[in-house]
This record gives sequence, structure tokens and C-alpha cells, in this order.
Amino acid sequence: MPKIVDHEERKQHIAEATWRVITNYGVQGASVRKIASEAGVSLGALRHYFSTQQDLLEYAMNLVKERANAR
Repeated sequence: MPKIVDHEERKQHIAEATWRVITNYGVQGASVRKIASEAGVSLGALRHYFSTQQDLLEYAMNLVKERANAR
């Protein structure tokens, strides 16, 4: 039976890992490899959700903004 993946949840998980990497290494040190490793996903899986690093950073920024506004 195939795995059922919640794609939005997976994107949020990767975005949260992005913020952990940024916190530890700064924006300049937030490489796609480090983010994938922190999120526990392969580079291919990360690229499936975010085709560019810019897309990933924009999504992560928007997620933080949405969560702050929700509070």
C-alpha cells in the first residue's frame, strides 16, 4: 500500500528545518544540503517541494508571518 503524504505538512516541516538552520548558521549558511539534512529528507525530496532555494526561503518567511499573525 502506498504511503499517504500530506504535502502541505511536509512543506511546513521543511520550512521549520530551514529556520533551525538559519538560527544556527545564519542566512548565508543556510544551504539546501544543510536544510535537507536538518529536515531528514533527501535533496531530491526537498527539490520536489521547492525548485529553488529562493522559493524555499520565501515559503519559510511567509509561514513565520502567518503564524505570527495568527497569534
